[in-house]
Amino acid sequence: MTRAIGRGWGYGIGVWLGCVGMAGAGDVEAERASFRVLDGFEVTLFATEGEGAVKPIQLRFDPDGRLWLVGSTAYPQVVPGEPADDRVTVLEDTDGDGRADRHTVFAGGLQIPTGLEWGHGGVYVGAATELLHFQDTNGDGRADARRVVLRGFGTGDSHQTLNSLAWGPSGELMFSQGLHVNSRVETPWGVAELRQAGVWRYWPRRVKLEAFWNGAMGQHNPFGTVFDRWGQPLIFAGNGHGIHHLTPAMIDTDRFLLHPPIWNRGRKFGGADVVENSHWPEANQGEVISGGYLHNSVERFRFFEEGSSFRVERLPPLIETTNAAFRIVDVRFGPDGALYLCDWHNAVIGHYQTSLRHPDRDRTRGRIWRVSARGRPTVAWQPLSGMGTDALLDRLASSERWERQMARRVLESRGVEEVTSMLTRWLAAPVGGRPHGETLDDHGWFEVLGVWAGFEVVDTRALDRVAASATPEARAYAARVTGHWATRLRDPWVRLERLVTDPHPRVRLEAVVALGQVPSVRAVEVALRAVDREMDGAIEYALTQVVRSMERHWRPVQDRDELDFGGVAERRLVFARITGGADAARYAAERLRRIGEVALDEDRIGELAGLVATGGDVSQWPVLLAPRSFMVGTNYLGVRHGATLERLAEWSGERGLRPDRDVASALGALLESREAAVAGGTALLVGTWALESLRERVMAMAEGMEVPLRVRQRAMAGEGRFGDDAARRRLVAWSRTAEPREARVGAVLALVRLDAAAAAESAAALMAGPLEPESVRELIGRFTARRDGASVLAEALTRKHPERENAGRALAVLAASGRRDEALALALSGGALPGDVGGRVGSETTWLGEVRTLGDARRGKTIFEREALGCVACHSVGGGSGKVGPDLGALGTSQTLEAIWTAIVDPQREVKEGFVAHEIETRDGEIHQGYLAGETEREVTLFDPASQRAMRIERERIVLLRGLGSLMPEGLVDELSREEARDLMAYLGGLGRRE
Repeated sequence: MTRAIGRGWGYGIGVWLGCVGMAGAGDVEAERASFRVLDGFEVTLFATEGEGAVKPIQLRFDPDGRLWLVGSTAYPQVVPGEPADDRVTVLEDTDGDGRADRHTVFAGGLQIPTGLEWGHGGVYVGAATELLHFQDTNGDGRADARRVVLRGFGTGDSHQTLNSLAWGPSGELMFSQGLHVNSRVETPWGVAELRQAGVWRYWPRRVKLEAFWNGAMGQHNPFGTVFDRWGQPLIFAGNGHGIHHLTPAMIDTDRFLLHPPIWNRGRKFGGADVVENSHWPEANQGEVISGGYLHNSVERFRFFEEGSSFRVERLPPLIETTNAAFRIVDVRFGPDGALYLCDWHNAVIGHYQTSLRHPDRDRTRGRIWRVSARGRPTVAWQPLSGMGTDALLDRLASSERWERQMARRVLESRGVEEVTSMLTRWLAAPVGGRPHGETLDDHGWFEVLGVWAGFEVVDTRALDRVAASATPEARAYAARVTGHWATRLRDPWVRLERLVTDPHPRVRLEAVVALGQVPSVRAVEVALRAVDREMDGAIEYALTQVVRSMERHWRPVQDRDELDFGGVAERRLVFARITGGADAARYAAERLRRIGEVALDEDRIGELAGLVATGGDVSQWPVLLAPRSFMVGTNYLGVRHGATLERLAEWSGERGLRPDRDVASALGALLESREAAVAGGTALLVGTWALESLRERVMAMAEGMEVPLRVRQRAMAGEGRFGDDAARRRLVAWSRTAEPREARVGAVLALVRLDAAAAAESAAALMAGPLEPESVRELIGRFTARRDGASVLAEALTRKHPERENAGRALAVLAASGRRDEALALALSGGALPGDVGGRVGSETTWLGEVRTLGDARRGKTIFEREALGCVACHSVGGGSGKVGPDLGALGTSQTLEAIWTAIVDPQREVKEGFVAHEIETRDGEIHQGYLAGETEREVTLFDPASQRAMRIERERIVLLRGLGSLMPEGLVDELSREEARDLMAYLGGLGRRE
């Protein structure tokens, strides 16, 4: 039986020899005719499965212009009992007509290889748990030497294993892994670990492996690394997380801090390369091209400098098509200047949406397309592997990107002594009466420094020359190399102190990241000098991670009170903000006490107050009660003060802390404040700290008709914090009789903590009449955030049905927050849902046929956008507002109608990567839902998709942590009629398709 499956689905040797499933000329021409190609360019076919391009995943060129492929007929899973036999294949165009006419299987026996890169006289291949290196030592065109470079990479997900190999400017090999993979790799430097999605950096000569984005701080499936002209790493996501500038995150730390993308519109990519050759028009130079595999397109981007990072502009696609099998998973410019596209060529992609053994999976075909500029001559190139070392060094200054890169690959495959001694002579050799080194421009020296770095040979002359360059991108690279070499340099501090305060932000960013590679407290002190100049988000991110990663070095020095910030208060403040905790709170409190001596602006006051409010001890609280701590000149920051008092109430309440001295006088004065935020925040503190002497005044505020509504509601919350039966009885009364009606909302919100059932009865009564939208949002949010809160509210609503408008708003709130509670949703709908929509439509085959023939996508779009349905609150379509669930912009190109329908009626059956929700319950009964973003021994980080913020919750406060699966509730579309469900399906099934 196993053999029959293998033959039927193309696992046999005939597939690889091109004897099965070969594309006819008519098929290929029909595919090409479907392409809409950017003006000025044309597409031809370079190879199909007949020429060895069987299910290609990544392609690379070698220094002699041959095209190398890894491909997999086994994906998404090897058939049990059959050996893995995926392959590395070499394609050649021997007659120069633009079409492959020879292919050779270089290596076989691989299991789903997803990464390939030529180097060191052979090819590196990422396959399953191993990084391999193959060589042909006897010249027969086939590998006869196989070396395991590293092993221990995770295989939790077959399309997220070790992938997307790419060389960096310093001779480092970069590659990635996805969300469902956990790797522990033994190296001579110890075990390197990368949990979940991230990026690896491997130094071949040192056999050193480093991990970035540990715990999935960035993309959930990075699948394409490219370096720009000056060596800046850009990572393209295969899961809809857009494009990242990796530099700020190139710090080996597992301290979770979400790294934001520089561009994200929900599109998914495979591979990328830069236009930098004479064949393509001048107007296109510098563009970055990537495979838009999900949207059946080839995408173009332009990157603009913005501070220390980039701003990205998406350009009109190079290619779009209606052919759903067109899946460009990698792109690469060849030596002739043409762009070669690696086409996985499969209408069915993924492996959790569709059966692993689905008969429509294509396991035999593949395409390599060639895109050229119409009417422009191709690049005249030469094979490089046989060139002399001096000739290869000359090519470092080439304007052709491929030639520069391949010259580096050949040089690095030769002996260290041979190349470095020749490089020294080459730089000194006269050219036009001057040493060659003096004739090089800044980019030429950038390449020269990269050669030294690739051989792990420290050359301070080259480093100093690049660091003194007039070009900031070159100085930035010098800062990076200084980090690589820091432990081998006698004076790294002198160099990095200068670069970390460089006038250009890119240089400062690289210097901060470089300091993260120097294990000492001095690195932290020098890195904080970046604060002396303007910091943007990228620099702040890098500085935060450097400081966090160095805690074992600065903590003992801080405990001795010996940290030296050069007397610069701003450096100390930033350090305090990053590190938090008691030390930071003590410093912040002292700064606020001295506000009369050293003036602070509003942002600094807010920052310092926040450190004290969420990390200080009781001895520091009085500074937060003093209005003078919130003065800028004669301007009192009442709103800031009030917000700080509320934060202090929440923080101290969670930990059960109370003042150690009499604060009644100070709080009594604050209760009289004309600033509503201050009076309200103070009332909350009175209850949190159970100050009986002020209780009557808080109750008077709660009942005072002349008191602003928001202050009354905070006073009710304060009364509720006393937590006794008297408070419960007062809140019950206020929740039923207070006027105006909106005042009762405050009482209900406070009562949920003490008597959820009574609060639910009052809430149901309020929702049965007119209510402000914000009040509805607050009520639903409070009940769903408490243990059993949603269930008691659901019971109350079944007895007293909500006003239709309120019910619709409440359902929208549930959908937007991602809260899963079917009973509450049913109660809000009055128990009138038609029931199981999946059961009502009858036969799936008949039903989906009806969708295809009668469905109206335009009407379906309006249904999708209904507020009560909540679709747009959770899902964006091509980069819209929804952030709870995955972007649906290309749903129709990646999913069959059957898979889409299954996901709607049974959302827990298959949950998309990165969207598995978790729920945390704390000791005080609070419920938090979101995506698990990171875990340490002390805390759990939960990402709230509704607010787009990460919550760090201490483990000592957690009583339950459990997985929820998808946040999408079952029965969400049960209120739709058959016709509405049909139209909605027609809309979803058409998303991403170009007509």
